[in-house]
Formats: sequence, structure tokens, C-alpha cells
Amino acid sequence: MASGSFNLSTTSGTTHLKSKINWSSTSNGSSANSSNVTASMVLWRDNSGYTTYGTGTFSITINGNTNSESKSYSFTSSEITILSHTVTVPHNSDGTKTITISGSYSGDTPIGGNGSSSCTLDNIDVNKATNFDGANDFTLEGTTSAWFTPFKPSYTHNLYIDLINDGNTWVTRTNYTSGSTITISNSEILNAYSQLGSYSPGQIVNVKYYLATFSGDTHIGGASLWKTMTIGGTAKVNINGSWKKAIPYIKINGSWKPTISYVKANSSWKRGRV
Repeated sequence: MASGSFNLSTTSGTTHLKSKINWSSTSNGSSANSSNVTASMVLWRDNSGYTTYGTGTFSITINGNTNSESKSYSFTSSEITILSHTVTVPHNSDGTKTITISGSYSGDTPIGGNGSSSCTLDNIDVNKATNFDGANDFTLEGTTSAWFTPFKPSYTHNLYIDLINDGNTWVTRTNYTSGSTITISNSEILNAYSQLGSYSPGQIVNVKYYLATFSGDTHIGGASLWKTMTIGGTAKVNINGSWKKAIPYIKINGSWKPTISYVKANSSWKRGRV
């Protein structure tokens, strides 16, 4: 629990009166990522045998949230808490938080004082899923990659790519590190055609990247990012002794149409693999 205290300065004409703000904070845990902060205004005289009394206005502001009350007062050499204020303060995404607490008062005796202080709350150990920094558009027969900055260095990540957002993951890479190259395998290419149903070379498909964050075996959460994938061909041609990926075409009624290549193996027609 973070806590502290700071004195308030007195205005001209205020004699023998001292004042301060006492504050403390209590964390609400990593899920809430916030703290309850309480501040109290305390006043007293620095000499005994006398009383300062009257009516005044007392205010405390915590992180921009103000509580102000008008009331009668009677101050002696014993410390008196004249006003308290509690505020729930959200922390930054990394669990840190520094706030400003201020206090002021004035009265008809006359009395007056004010002051403020920067107060650092206890850090909250936040477990938060890593978010994407970016990912590539790609061609089905090619490669792709995604990149991100782990929310914590100890986190590990699995990367998934979904073709049609139906919950059936197409590509899975466990323990994926940011920027690593993903080469789409032959089986993944064929699986893509199966999931997509009708397709043609050059067709552009929306794909969803999903990054799952783990702390040990615990799944913290995930992040999604939509990109595009271009459909290619399912054949290779030998050009000058080098095999190249190609899209086969067939001429129908004088017009060339893209096709999918098949081979006959053991009396069964099979879709070509690249």
C-alpha cells in the first residue's frame, strides 16, 4: 500500500495554524488495474491553550476529482481531520500510475492554506495480452509474417490464421516470435482451397490473424488483425531447368481461362501440389 503526507502552505494572516494532507492507496488487482486512493486534510494549532474557530470551505482534489465542503471548525493543538476524499484511479496499461493530490481551505477567522504533491501509486502486475504491431498481406503459395512487441518479455505466443472466420483455424504456428517467416505448406494450400470452395487465381480473400498470449501454460488473451491473401496457382513449370510456380490456363471458345491442375494417380484424380 502506497502512502504519504505533505504540508499545506498557509496564506497571509493565518497564524499558529498548521495543515497537511495524508494519503494512501490500495490496489484493486490486475483485472481492475486501478487503485482506491484516499486523502485526508488535517489541521491543528502549533500552540496550546488556544482555539481557532469559525466557518470555512475545505477542498481535496485527487487526480482531477474534487470533494469540497463548507463546515464549521474548531482547531486546538490536537490534530483534527476536517475532510476526507476517496477516488478510484485507473492505472496505465503497464500498471504504473502517478497522480496529483491537492488541498485548499479558507475560513472567516481568517484562515487559509493550499498545496499539492505528485504521488506515485504502487505498480500493479498487469497480465495483458500482446497486441499486433502489424502483419503482411500475402500470396497463398508464398510466405507471410506478423510482428508485435510482447507485453512482458516472459510471454510466449501462438499465431493462427483463419480464412473465413468460422472458428476453423487454417494456419497454426506455436511459440511464434515476432517477424518470423511463415511458409505456407502444401497441405495448408490444399486445405485453403477446400475451405474456400470456389476460387480462381488472383482472387483476394480476407484473412484473420489471431495472436494468443501465454504466461507459462495460462492463456492471457489474444488480439486479431485482418489482412488480405491472394490466391495463386497449383502447378509448376520447368523453365530452363528451373521449376517455377505457375497458374495453368485452358482455352475455351477462344478465351483463356485459369484452371486448377490435376494428376491421375492409381486411377484417382488428385489436385496438383506446388
